[in-house]
Amino acid sequence: MAGVTAALSFGGSPPAYPSAGHIALDSAVRFDENSLCRIYSMTKPVTGAAAMMLVEDGRIKLDQPVADVLPEFRSLRVAIDIQKSMESRPAVKTMTMRHLLTHTSGLSYWTPSSGAGVLPTAYRERGITPGNYGARLNRPGYGPQARGLAEMVERVAELPLLCEPGTAYNYSIGLDVMGLVIERVAGRGFDVFLRERLFGPLDMSSTGFQVAPKNVARLTTNYDVTPEGLRPTDSAASSVWLRPPTLIAGGAGLISTARDFARFGAMLLGDGALGRVRVLKPKTARLTRSNLLPAGVVYSGGDGFGAGAALVLNGTNRRFGPPGSFGWGGAAGTLWRIDPARRGNMVFMSQHMPPTTYPIRENMAAAIEADIKQEKG
Repeated sequence: MAGVTAALSFGGSPPAYPSAGHIALDSAVRFDENSLCRIYSMTKPVTGAAAMMLVEDGRIKLDQPVADVLPEFRSLRVAIDIQKSMESRPAVKTMTMRHLLTHTSGLSYWTPSSGAGVLPTAYRERGITPGNYGARLNRPGYGPQARGLAEMVERVAELPLLCEPGTAYNYSIGLDVMGLVIERVAGRGFDVFLRERLFGPLDMSSTGFQVAPKNVARLTTNYDVTPEGLRPTDSAASSVWLRPPTLIAGGAGLISTARDFARFGAMLLGDGALGRVRVLKPKTARLTRSNLLPAGVVYSGGDGFGAGAALVLNGTNRRFGPPGSFGWGGAAGTLWRIDPARRGNMVFMSQHMPPTTYPIRENMAAAIEADIKQEKG
């Protein structure tokens, strides 16, 4: 890696920021808690919290039909056998806001890890690729990307669902679709809503969908890990995040820092408050990090899923920490966890793809496990 940093806090202590390396292989600037990183899918819990603000405001309900806000989804269809074709039938169940937040909507994803299935391939060919940027837009099999959330939703509504809404967990563009729900309900841009309701109040001044000119010197370079070594895939000097995005991705679009994201985590640990600033009521914050999966649906290892992030329920899946832990990671080697029982708040930032190149998640889980054993004596 070119550089790494972390934000670590337990028991309500101020964060510590261990760091190493530089923001790029060809830079002398140290990688630290203020270095700007592409957090990709760590954007999802932020969008989840924003949606829960509207739930708290009474503007939407968890079990409200998505079609109430997005009429594009009024005539959903479900694939009959998606392993063979996109032949479909009318959906029987209703897609709800809860389903978008928990990846149980029946929607699919476009990422390479989604495989070469019929539906992921259709997403790529039709440009339904929120979170796809720069040179990656020009890969073989990727059609022109939708320009804006409304166009993206129009395109995806023409395709069938993987399954009936609310019946299974399938990692998806649900949080990206939620971005358009928030725009339409709030009556302003999704990015503006986040800035006014979350980033501004929490003093997350370096977080957003574009890097401000004054912050360019802190922007990292993102790398592809190849057999020949690290190869820049988004260099700081020419980064696509220096320009306004054409498709704001509520599932994978944010730039942030370890310092900023630790403030977001501290807010959720504080039941919606950070110091004297409150952005969510305690009940709403606890609901955000609770298991919101539909009845009968489970996440990996029998765990739960909250508003945009995973929740450890039974302790058998320790990849995310002990029971009660809530968090998610990103495609460029970023990771975030909160542990309410120990008031733990952990952010890890690096910039390389794919994130599984190095055992970051496994090492963090092992360190947490060892720490818990030491506490128990």
